[in-house]
Amino acid sequence: MNEAERILNNMARMPGYHGTTTKDVVDEMCERFSLAVFCNGHLRNIVFTPITDKSFSFKTEAVWKG
Repeated sequence: MNEAERILNNMARMPGYHGTTTKDVVDEMCERFSLAVFCNGHLRNIVFTPITDKSFSFKTEAVWKG
């Protein structure tokens, strides 16, 4: 399992999962996966925020708030 798969798997298990990663991992995730993930039966959007040219923070946000 590579870093992109590990991050996606953790996002699918923990709604508050967040962290930082490199541009290469973000590019891979955008190319290989949807930018949404089901977590505990709820759809969540994956959000990447640039920190520097080569690093990003990531988190998920609920699609439907209620």
